[in-house]
Amino acid sequence: RCILGGKDLFKALAKSLFRFFCHPPMMTTLGAEGKSACLTTFLSCTRVWLSNRKPKQPANAVYIPWLVLRDTWHAAKYLNLDRIQLPVQNPEHTDKEASDAYLHSHAYAFALALPGIPCFFQSTHLLSETARAELKPLIALWKKHRAALLSSNVSPIGDEPNNKSWTGFQFTTDDPRSGYLLIFRERENSETDRALDTLKLGLGKSATLTNIRTGDRFTGESHSHRLVLAQPADFLFLRYETK
Repeated sequence: RCILGGKDLFKALAKSLFRFFCHPPMMTTLGAEGKSACLTTFLSCTRVWLSNRKPKQPANAVYIPWLVLRDTWHAAKYLNLDRIQLPVQNPEHTDKEASDAYLHSHAYAFALALPGIPCFFQSTHLLSETARAELKPLIALWKKHRAALLSSNVSPIGDEPNNKSWTGFQFTTDDPRSGYLLIFRERENSETDRALDTLKLGLGKSATLTNIRTGDRFTGESHSHRLVLAQPADFLFLRYETK
């Protein structure tokens, strides 16, 4: 007998999971009654692979960064992502006819997986030396903050990903005064900056933001902070402290 309560319950759970992951629009039925509860029960026992995104084929499963981001963004509405494995693909080896992944950096591809458990769903021996050099410091940063990130509650912030948005995730803990922000400016977005308070955060009046990648710090009124990404298809990985 299955520890989840018998063969019948296990079959029902497997059937629900299959319907969820194979549903064409993937996320549209996530909030249906019973689905989130079913997945929550399953996640208490194991980890779940969110999406089977491949570099070339089949055509309906090719890795497209904004679709991966959208799926994760919607999943975060209903599930905590600490047990969700998220794919890291090699943008250089993705089908250029089917995806714009090749127009994104390796760091961006890795950042897309930071809300959950990054999983290199690729042949890593194909990574160029340039790609390895780009990924190495970001992976080191993730390892440094991994325990805090995986013990956080992850919520979607900003606009729904559609390849034209400022979007991302907020990582919160039991201490509401501190957490992390992962902010993306998508590839077709034309805005070089965005007001922090438009991302629908619950920060206090005053906040200190630390750019984890550069070490730069900014302190001031939350409503006065402006996030700047000079180029599209880029991201900010920030730690915040509020008063």
